[in-house]
Amino acid sequence: MGMWNNSSISSHIISCVSGKYSTMDNNQDNSIKSKWEDLNCKLSLPVMRAINKLGFRTMTPVQAACIPLFIKNMDVAAEAVTGSGKTLAFLIPLLEILQEKHKSKENVLGMRYLINVCGKTCMDRVSKEWELKECGFKRNTIGLKSELLNTRTKKVSVSSCLRRDEALKSHEIGAVVISPTRELATQTSEVLQHFLGFIPGLSQMLVVGGRGVVKDVSEFRDKGANIVIATPGRLEDLLMRKHDINLPSAVKTLEVLILDEADRLLDLGFDKSLTTILSYLPKQRRTGLFSATQTKEIEMLIRAGLRNPVIVSVKEKDSNRFGQKLTVTV
Repeated sequence: MGMWNNSSISSHIISCVSGKYSTMDNNQDNSIKSKWEDLNCKLSLPVMRAINKLGFRTMTPVQAACIPLFIKNMDVAAEAVTGSGKTLAFLIPLLEILQEKHKSKENVLGMRYLINVCGKTCMDRVSKEWELKECGFKRNTIGLKSELLNTRTKKVSVSSCLRRDEALKSHEIGAVVISPTRELATQTSEVLQHFLGFIPGLSQMLVVGGRGVVKDVSEFRDKGANIVIATPGRLEDLLMRKHDINLPSAVKTLEVLILDEADRLLDLGFDKSLTTILSYLPKQRRTGLFSATQTKEIEMLIRAGLRNPVIVSVKEKDSNRFGQKLTVTV
């Protein structure tokens, strides 16, 4: 198989042989650790608890490469076969991104309360912890206090304190994962549900063929969902359905799109469905594409659905050894 090529791009190489990682970028070598705690982006406590419960002590090469890139607002196109750990490579950053929205919302509400208490000037008395607790804002208290103390001599407007991002409501979709088959989508949903057991406030919905579309419509209308795991045909049907559901409105809040096993999606003839789905989704999003092979069709899909993606390729260096070669091209 050939590599994805682009004559105008520079390269960042990460190689893994027999469990030892090293980086080569501009002739400089740096050690890359395989432990979760050694990622250069800190994972949240709920996610770490879920990982520990699964018993995974170290990362696979594709996880070590993709997770920090995704969290740092980069689109990622990864060549990774089944069994390489790719499911966690996209679910973990997906959950970190959506959790951050909830954290931002909590800060927003706390700031609104404090501004209402003290007017538009941040004064010493508003940093009292009981004022936050009284209104139920127990998390992020220290961060809020620090921000207020640092700006107590300034005039503060509500608009300057609020971030654009706010927590997802029950019927606002923050992430979509598209899988080629019902079986793969179900497996992904089961792994996701394990993590959601440690993360209150986020919900998911499995949208696949095999049951009536009316049931999917009814479930979403009754319960909503922040994360949708879907097969392309059923998701396309729901997006185009007008009389009893407005899914295009629900995906306006989309932060993350994952195309899992993209080569199989194209092999099964879902290219037109993917084009339709992409037309409904906001362009300002993070997109991850995972494929076991590299073809011209995959390259076209990358160009259509991803913005300046980082290309990650995980391959065996020697079929007679247990080593892998991980190549990351930016």
